[in-house]
Amino acid sequence: MGSGMYIASLLLSSSLVCAFSPEIRADTNRDGVVDLGGNTDAVGKDFWTEDRGAIFLPNIGDAEGRCYFTDRSGQDLSDIELASCNDASGDTLITPEYVAPLHTIPIQDIGSNATAHVAADLSSYVRIFWRRGSEWIYIDPEFIFNATAIRAGLELGIDSRALVADPDVWNGTVKISFTVADANTTKTDHVALKLAPVLLHHHLQPPQRLISVLGNDSTAAQHRFIRELDAAKQMAGLNTPLTLLGSSEDVWAQDLMEPAFASMPGPNGPISIRVILRAAQNSRPAGRQVFTHLRGRGIGGFQPVGSGGLGRREVNSGGNVETIPPYTSKKTGKRYPLGRILTGQHFEEKNSEAMMKFFQSQQLQDPLVIEAGWLAVGHVDEFISFLPADNQLGFTLAVSDPVAGLNVLRKANESGHGGVDAYSVNLRDWAPPQGAEPNLNWTISQVISDETVLHATTRAQKNIDSAVHVLLEETGLTKEDLIRIPHLFTDGEFSGPGHTESHDGLPPHMTPPKEGEFNVASFYPAAINGVVLDDHFICARAFGPVIDGKDIFQEAVEDAFRKSNMTVHFIDDFWSHHINGGDVHCGSNTLRDTAIPWWSQQ
Repeated sequence: MGSGMYIASLLLSSSLVCAFSPEIRADTNRDGVVDLGGNTDAVGKDFWTEDRGAIFLPNIGDAEGRCYFTDRSGQDLSDIELASCNDASGDTLITPEYVAPLHTIPIQDIGSNATAHVAADLSSYVRIFWRRGSEWIYIDPEFIFNATAIRAGLELGIDSRALVADPDVWNGTVKISFTVADANTTKTDHVALKLAPVLLHHHLQPPQRLISVLGNDSTAAQHRFIRELDAAKQMAGLNTPLTLLGSSEDVWAQDLMEPAFASMPGPNGPISIRVILRAAQNSRPAGRQVFTHLRGRGIGGFQPVGSGGLGRREVNSGGNVETIPPYTSKKTGKRYPLGRILTGQHFEEKNSEAMMKFFQSQQLQDPLVIEAGWLAVGHVDEFISFLPADNQLGFTLAVSDPVAGLNVLRKANESGHGGVDAYSVNLRDWAPPQGAEPNLNWTISQVISDETVLHATTRAQKNIDSAVHVLLEETGLTKEDLIRIPHLFTDGEFSGPGHTESHDGLPPHMTPPKEGEFNVASFYPAAINGVVLDDHFICARAFGPVIDGKDIFQEAVEDAFRKSNMTVHFIDDFWSHHINGGDVHCGSNTLRDTAIPWWSQQ
């Protein structure tokens, strides 16, 4: 070869080397697939925005049950150790269905010695895998791809080892780099992704499974509650088996946790994973069941970690966390298309800093806080529920009505029934601990003239009205939209039904009432504290006064619910839950539909 031809060959080779252009793509347009032939996923892929950008999931389930609960000596793992194990805690891809796809465009114009790297800018939070045949290979930042792999194009997947708990540490965004080196030329391309937010359910989402607690051998009342709850859910059309947590005296399934989910686009619709949030009560052992009983394939858990508010405080219970269905704030104009978290404060005592920061870190359901410290237990689910409705919002607000509750008994007294027993519950159905018995020997006339009941009615109504004002002002609902449920209150230290012991046998750590006041609790089982299953509502039997063969308090509750077009199912929770300060909602929890394309609803 002459010198001229040799130089021309070098120039041609050099031009080929310089001509290659690496490109990595993800599902930037959120249609569930990665477009390799067109440009739908190529435009704007370097930066993630609310409207555009690929999404990936926290792969934090335990599909094969490989996570241990005890150490080698049989001692229980700590809360942090227990929560740290999941499908993403190692470098093996156990559940490829939960990785978000990444692809590189095949590059032909490279030399045989070309190499490539794929890396994330925040590699400690995410995992990247390369699919080679049927095998998924973990890719660390030092992994080198050869020219053969580069020419074929790389099929990759990404998932997360963690959730976003503090945006100052990590806001969920990652940038993946694809770097190709050939001869003396190195080029890099990027694609941005963001971890899916963890979203709480609201009552308009279809129910899929109901949770309660098995109870132990001494809790016959809990077994009756489970039987009646199971029958009621079936009448409501929910035929999936009841999920029961383990044997325990802590029967408060609602308070132990808050079910949530994360989802990303998939080729056949949203791909989702459940995330069960353990309540920020690390001295409550039953909460560990988030990891020991519920975590599994497609179900992960979150353990709040922080320096304050993580003891056994009622303000941090799951019953104090509800979700307003989707709405646009009438005060600020801000949209909440996925709903908005509603929680209660206890005067100066706020919710756990760790959990509130977690909620705020998800960005889409920023909590609205109302006052709940006037209640003995202090949970928002004790006086508020959201029901589906045929109106512009698609929901309405059910609220406790203490004055209406008192008026049920006043009307009966005026009709000459003042001597009728105020309670119709059978005391023989309950085996009181250590001979203690609640005072159920009240007549209607005694109740309506009792100064404690009268003061509790006034105090409860005032605080409920204040909370309702906040919610109406926020959502745009009107007073005419409200479903007012009769509810009778008394002193939280009442010798009859009330919060007589903590939910887990530990000191209850209630918020003390304001000076000169007392906190209130339900006199009768609270119907407002029920479970919404589509257009069905499961709540507690009242066990109120029986006149002419009818429980007049329960009859008043039924009349109130007729305005909502809900079918109501009453079950017995008097001795299982009500006697200790809660009712049906407190004793259950609900897993709802997770196939929610939140990215298209922002």
